[in-house]
Amino acid sequence: MSFYYFRYVGQTAPKTQAVIDSAMGGVLFIDEAYALVQQPNSSTKDVFGEEALTVLLDNMELHRDELVIILAGYDAHMEALLDTNPGLRSRFPNVLQFEDFTAEENGAILNEMLADAGYTVSPDPETRAGLADKVAMATERGSGNARTMRNLVDKLVQCHARRVAETDPANSEMILEDVVQAELPFKIAVPPNPKIGFH
Repeated sequence: MSFYYFRYVGQTAPKTQAVIDSAMGGVLFIDEAYALVQQPNSSTKDVFGEEALTVLLDNMELHRDELVIILAGYDAHMEALLDTNPGLRSRFPNVLQFEDFTAEENGAILNEMLADAGYTVSPDPETRAGLADKVAMATERGSGNARTMRNLVDKLVQCHARRVAETDPANSEMILEDVVQAELPFKIAVPPNPKIGFH
């Protein structure tokens, strides 16, 4: 038997309150918080998100000594969020901004992800150089974060699997052929100011 659930205005407040109550005495971390009031590149407001935000603001005032709330997201979108409600900016006076990872840092992340997945990279200098170039391209195309590297790892694993599927399925070494075949068709939408920050 299938059940269908519908969202109605008025249902959001108690669900939001339950989440806040579960975080009481600790930290409530809301990633991509700008999505509460408006989807990026959209002029449509989210009434459910606004309802959640109202409950959040009320609790921030009532429980200021019992709860830390962190809103996170891309800088430009977070600025737009703070402008949607006059009480938001004053309640989030502390802002931390983080620079995107460099190609070198992304390379270290990629190597760790590959190792965690049970893969090794050939010590061949051409393979290593090709992989470094691919990481640099992905970093430029993306926003310099770990999600970009996860997408690249997925592509590398797919290319590797195609290469070894019939001949040597136990082989876990990435070689130049895998790196060359790992095209970067994934596009990552980069906002005008892609820095990630916390408010």
